[in-house]
Amino acid sequence: DYLTRIKASAAPGDVVFFASLRMRKLGDQWGSFDRAEVVKEQNSAEAKAKYQEARQETASLIDTLRQLGLHVLIDAPKPVFSSPAFRCSDPFNRENPVCAAGFEEERGFLLAHRQPIMESLGQLAKEFPDLIVWDPFPLLCPTDPCSAFDQEGNPLFFDGDHLSAQGNRVLYLSFVALLQTLWLPPEDKAVAKPKTSASAP
Repeated sequence: DYLTRIKASAAPGDVVFFASLRMRKLGDQWGSFDRAEVVKEQNSAEAKAKYQEARQETASLIDTLRQLGLHVLIDAPKPVFSSPAFRCSDPFNRENPVCAAGFEEERGFLLAHRQPIMESLGQLAKEFPDLIVWDPFPLLCPTDPCSAFDQEGNPLFFDGDHLSAQGNRVLYLSFVALLQTLWLPPEDKAVAKPKTSASAP
C-alpha cells in the first residue's frame, strides 16, 4: 500500500503532501448539483461523523509519518464551482447547458462551505504543531465573488474543483516558497516565512 511505499522510499526531511479532507462539490463535468442538497449533505450528522472518522485516520497517519522524520503537508480546500470552466472556455461551448450555472461564487459562501474541513484541519494542527497547512484559497479567490477564470479569461479550473494548468501556475510560486522554507537551515527559519497561511482572510 501507499504507506509501505513511503516507508521504503522516503528519507528524513522529505515532504508528504496530502490532499485536503473532502469537501462537497457543487458540480462536475456533466452538470451542476442542487445547491440546497449539497449544503444539507455537507452539514448533516452523517457528514460530520465522516469528518471525525477521517480526522482520526489522518491523525494516526500523521503520527506514523512524523516518527519517520517526514514533514506532513495538507492543503486547505480550494474554491469549488457549479460549472466546468475549462469545458466552457471556448465560444462554441458556452451555450452548452452544462455551463448555465455560471463561473462565479460568493466568497463568503465558499468560506462557509469549507468551514467543517477547516475545523478538522485546525484540530489536527493543534494536535500536531509541526503539521503544515497550505491554503491556496486566497490566491485562487483574491476578490469577491470568486471566479473560475483569471483576469485574462483563462480557466483556473478544469471542472468544478480540479485545477487547470493555469490554476497550477497561479499556485506554483507560493508552493515552492513553502518548500524552500521547510528545507532552510534551522537558524534561518525564524526570519524566513512562506507567503502562505493556514487560513484564508
